[in-house]
Amino acid sequence: MIDLYVHKIGFKIIGHDSYTIKLSVAETHSPQIILTELPEAKIKPANTIGLYHTAIRLPDRSSLAQLLKRLIALGQRFYGFADHGVSEAIYLADPEGNGVELYTDRPKTEWPYSNGQLVMLTDPLDVNELLTNANVESWSGLPQGTDIGHIHLHVSDLGKARLFYHELLGMDITQSSYPGALFMSAGGYHHHIGTNIWAGRNQPPDQAAGLREFGIAIPDTDYFLSLKNKFEMEKRLTEIVSANEFVASDFDNIRVKIIQSKN
Repeated sequence: MIDLYVHKIGFKIIGHDSYTIKLSVAETHSPQIILTELPEAKIKPANTIGLYHTAIRLPDRSSLAQLLKRLIALGQRFYGFADHGVSEAIYLADPEGNGVELYTDRPKTEWPYSNGQLVMLTDPLDVNELLTNANVESWSGLPQGTDIGHIHLHVSDLGKARLFYHELLGMDITQSSYPGALFMSAGGYHHHIGTNIWAGRNQPPDQAAGLREFGIAIPDTDYFLSLKNKFEMEKRLTEIVSANEFVASDFDNIRVKIIQSKN
């Protein structure tokens, strides 16, 4: 796992203990990915709910092209490339089968719409053209501005996903017409959370590796507190971590850490 996320993709290790490694673009940042080793863990079957992919967003096309060029040179296997209209994306998997998307956004003025609704496509990506944008300089790790742009989940029921992420959490629905999927965001983005029912309805076995939880930062104190109260009333509040963090579980028991951020 370290080989892919650190040596190949370029995250920096900003903290660790015997079983946990914290990764980020820079040592001054909060953790963006946390890897936890569980010796008794089993590989998660593909046809179960949970993580579909974690999407690492690079700040520009040249950075994405440079990373792609590096991964090709290192012999990394890919399982897809796509032009989504709103973004250009590269897909791979980590050694335990967790999906990883590497992408960069197109300018918002170029995002496609139809009848007033955002349209996210899955068209072929011109990989050769993208590679012409690679910087000639050697790779020195992920550039500043790289973040986790969105997370995409396998869920058992889109209606329940809509209830949790849209009606309770407050995300806006950005696309509901893609077969078997629902996309949601805040602030006019194309999606911060994607959900789909493509893997069926089965829960992974006990002790399966995969997503433990993901976090969402809420800058508004009043909204943070209102969410806490709402999830408690709806009996979705799982854990109070601190005064500034709590965990709510969706209807597939996927843990979502809500963090009151300062920016």
